[in-house]
Amino acid sequence: MQQSPVIFAESMHSGLFSKSKKIFVLTDENTVRYCLPEIEKQGEVHTIVIPAGEQHKNIETLTKVWQALAAGFADRNSVLVNIGGGVVCDIGGFAAATYMRGISFVQVPTTLLAMADAAHGGKTGIDFLDFKNMLGAFALPESVIVYPAFLKTLPQRELLSGFAEVIKHYIIADASSFHEVWKCKAVIIEEANWKPLLQKAIAIKQSVVARDPYEKGIRKILNFGHTVGHAVETLFLQEKNYLLHGEAVAIGMLMETLMAQELKIIQQAEAERIVEVLIEIFHNRPAIANPAQVLQAMKHDKKNRDAVPLFALPNRIGNCLFNCEVEEAVILNAFKNYNELYAVA
Repeated sequence: MQQSPVIFAESMHSGLFSKSKKIFVLTDENTVRYCLPEIEKQGEVHTIVIPAGEQHKNIETLTKVWQALAAGFADRNSVLVNIGGGVVCDIGGFAAATYMRGISFVQVPTTLLAMADAAHGGKTGIDFLDFKNMLGAFALPESVIVYPAFLKTLPQRELLSGFAEVIKHYIIADASSFHEVWKCKAVIIEEANWKPLLQKAIAIKQSVVARDPYEKGIRKILNFGHTVGHAVETLFLQEKNYLLHGEAVAIGMLMETLMAQELKIIQQAEAERIVEVLIEIFHNRPAIANPAQVLQAMKHDKKNRDAVPLFALPNRIGNCLFNCEVEEAVILNAFKNYNELYAVA
């Protein structure tokens, strides 16, 4: 399946959006301040503002977006421009895919995580019953507009969160890029020129998705780190020391690499190199006080088969297996090793 065109914009100049369509802009409380003024250069837009944060990625927020579209007389010739991070892209894409059975939408990611991953591939959705992305639809945006200058507005923690998805792409599909990161580790996050890094990450994501748009097979490798990561993220969502999505995915990649090592799917030296990079770059690694609770949450993961968690596990740097069943004893042992060896907060 052909993927949405990606436009790297040097500036948010006029002409990026069709003037023949009524433009609605979905943003959150953060991007409305820092990024919306750039979009308003396009001319008249109808703005919808939602609360910021994963805790608001729910059906109540989605309903407010639908209501705002209806109140603004959005029709099938309208376009919804989602300007924000992964939460805005996910909710906005789902709202567009379902409003009037589908209207056009454009993704304008403003975080590294969304630019490298969330805005691409056509996955949209919301959390439901405290489970990540339980409701959603596959829907491709009209285009994805990447404006790297938005990254200048992000704190270091948000950049690192996004970098987790970049590292994931390298581990599953680009060994040479991973080894470049291994050589310089955290220094790369200070790189001012994000465009080449983003181009590489996006190319990996789009190549995998084009081969398997509806996640029946090979696309599942993109879930490396996410079976554990989503469950850990859910556990911490209501805590004061909540985790950003990329932070939870980094923990997930660490533990799932430990599983692959114990199962002898990956050689020890390669597993150790992955772990070394993850612990060097991602410092927010809280202990998991209740592994059994996380394991229970994993049983509701979308990728499961008959309530059995399925994992994407690296078999070498640059390659990944999918649909891997892992015994509970191995999962719990990964939590034990993580808590004893790698948890720092």
